[in-house]
Amino acid sequence: MIFKEGDEVTIIKGADKGKKAIVEGVEGNFLIVSIGGKTRKINPRHVQ
Repeated sequence: MIFKEGDEVTIIKGADKGKKAIVEGVEGNFLIVSIGGKTRKINPRHVQ
């Protein structure tokens, strides 16, 4: 899947599984997402 800035995604793997997140950008092979005010760098395979 291709994600753009501002997209709302659901985390499907890891500690934040099941939570909604908003894509803030891309850094290398990782997505920068905001989860409830926290910014995380995650593998794009772990979101949908």
